[in-house]
Amino acid sequence: MNDTKFLASPECVNYTHEGSTCEVSTSSGAIHTVNIESTLNFTRALSTYRIGSHSDAPPYEESGNNYVESGNKPKNRFCSTSRASGSYFCIPFPQKPLLSPGVSAILPPIPKGGTTMHLQIKQIAIACLASLMLPGSAVADIFKNDTVKLYGDFRTRLEQDWDSQNGSGNERDDRLRARVRVRLGLAYTPSESIEFGLQLRSGSDSNHQSPHITVVDFEGNDTGDMDFNFSKWYFKAKSENSWVSAGRNSLAIWKANEMFWDSSVTPIGLAAGTNVKVGEDSKLGFNGGYFSLPAGMKETCGNMAYGQAVLSSGSGITAAVGLFDFDGNDSDTDPDCAIYARDNGQRDYMVWVANLQSKFSINKRTLKVGVDLMQNTEDYALSDTGITAANQNETDGWDAYVTYGDTKNKGDWLVGYWYANIEELAVNASFSQDDFARWSSSGQARITGFKGHELRGIYQYNKGVNVVVRFYAAEAIDSVEDGKRIRMDFNYKF
Repeated sequence: MNDTKFLASPECVNYTHEGSTCEVSTSSGAIHTVNIESTLNFTRALSTYRIGSHSDAPPYEESGNNYVESGNKPKNRFCSTSRASGSYFCIPFPQKPLLSPGVSAILPPIPKGGTTMHLQIKQIAIACLASLMLPGSAVADIFKNDTVKLYGDFRTRLEQDWDSQNGSGNERDDRLRARVRVRLGLAYTPSESIEFGLQLRSGSDSNHQSPHITVVDFEGNDTGDMDFNFSKWYFKAKSENSWVSAGRNSLAIWKANEMFWDSSVTPIGLAAGTNVKVGEDSKLGFNGGYFSLPAGMKETCGNMAYGQAVLSSGSGITAAVGLFDFDGNDSDTDPDCAIYARDNGQRDYMVWVANLQSKFSINKRTLKVGVDLMQNTEDYALSDTGITAANQNETDGWDAYVTYGDTKNKGDWLVGYWYANIEELAVNASFSQDDFARWSSSGQARITGFKGHELRGIYQYNKGVNVVVRFYAAEAIDSVEDGKRIRMDFNYKF
């Protein structure tokens, strides 16, 4: 076997992110330019090379490709071999610490003799936030093989609330917080039709709507609990056009936003769906299920059954209609149900949700325009818990939005505008969005009975990293409560 070695230039040795280019030279003096990617390929005399991570073990052979085993390679190197020529080349791993000196310098030292989880999470959060702001940051690789996938994401958030008053007209203090979200998931697929999944997430035990943890409150307020819970544990079976699942998972519905259902809320139960082809380029889908509803992350209260029909066309139009039947707990003594705001633990809802969205391509970017309508048809009496003459008929809601742009590839961007007008009982506030305002009771959001605006901008730094900025202005429909909020999120996916 020809043992010609390829020597890497300094650019190769010191690259810091995918997309870099560098040069490798042979012992005979030939120079080749290569692109650093998750798989590194370049052509030399009809030979394709692929870099793999190896220590003492030789490169492996991939069926149908030009990779052969060629004996042990040096440690701490990227090495590759070509069947066509028998030669190989090695590029040293970048020998860098986990955190750059600049990041390490801003972290407080960890006390000896053990630390609290609170401090450790703060340090991790600060490190990740600082790493995002420093050059050379990169997204961790996904672990994946034929049957197991390990995935996750990390978010750092800076959130400012200001110009806010409560329902009595008293001014709230402005609030600035640094928050984080951590999620780690595992999917096991022993076959193409079977999947088992788990997801662990951060957040408070008492809050099923938000996985965020406050690590720093710059006004000195209590930062709240720092807990971790399994937000997903499920089994799913699927065929070409149908699926069924059991366990705790995201609610399987078509939705364009969280006005009706917050994506962080994961109910426990059974769900199924199917779709059929309609005409040449359209599909009609049906989703349904029956669930116990989460009351925090460890308990449940009440149940929900739902069914939804979704029509999607090849022309970019999607229309959906669904009925969601919430059955509250009739007992007024169940402590698990007391966690909900607005007496939602004991209240029934019968909510119809209709969605319409049109999608177009303009200048190679996506324009979306949509509207959502919500109506709670439950017949409330003044003798029902929490029902008054003021809110008895406050059962309608709607939102409209327009977005332009994409968030799929490096360099993509998106801008968007939303307007919402959601009456107090139009949706169940214990499971809808918790973004527009800081209105809450004991950690549970009560953001209904409001009208407001959202402006959003997203920049996709690369496929797994983006920056999201959102501005909210909300005011209550039937009181003087209001507020403004701005958020900046840095999101890693791995």
